[in-house]
Amino acid sequence: MFIFTGLNALNAQVGIGTQTSDNSAVLELQSTGKGFLPPRLTESERDNNISTPAKGLIIVQYNCEPGRGI
Repeated sequence: MFIFTGLNALNAQVGIGTQTSDNSAVLELQSTGKGFLPPRLTESERDNNISTPAKGLIIVQYNCEPGRGI
């Protein structure tokens, strides 16, 4: 188990739908027929469940009032 964990740290790039991922990306998705679906949260779930969000964290807040930014 420890050997596999160590090997994973050596190659941290993941490509889905691609033969080789870009060296500057930790995750690369490629598709011509499907989209990317990030986590979907309400405003309350976002505020109560993510206490220290990472810079650049992506979620979709699906209960926004029209015209009101997050």
